[in-house]
Amino acid sequence: MIIQRPQNLYFLLCAGLCAAAVSRFMGQEMLWSVDVLLMMAAGVVAFVAIFLFKKLAVQAFLASVVQVMVAIAMVLIIYELFKLSGGEENFPEKGIEWWGLLSLILALVMAAVARRGAKKDLSLVKSAGRLR
Repeated sequence: MIIQRPQNLYFLLCAGLCAAAVSRFMGQEMLWSVDVLLMMAAGVVAFVAIFLFKKLAVQAFLASVVQVMVAIAMVLIIYELFKLSGGEENFPEKGIEWWGLLSLILALVMAAVARRGAKKDLSLVKSAGRLR
């Protein structure tokens, strides 16, 4: 019943990608920095949004909150990337692996698709011409 709507699958993927990004960055020097905490919070919010499948407006709002949190975390990580010393083309020398950044980009895309799906379902429910 919970995975009946496609946005719930995207929320699940988003939460998993946030967890993957956190696991990538937890081994680094930035153990409990703001960006890691934002990624953790975004994953938790995305996971909680799965269980709010009856409240589509709340799901759409939470998807936009997750988008903002992941975007801020990405900006902070990229800022830290430029602050660290090391080679320019090889991220592990600088302490940040590219898999973590890729998982954040994919989490941002999954949150956007989940928001779009929630808005689509909400407009379908509100429309007067739907099938009964």
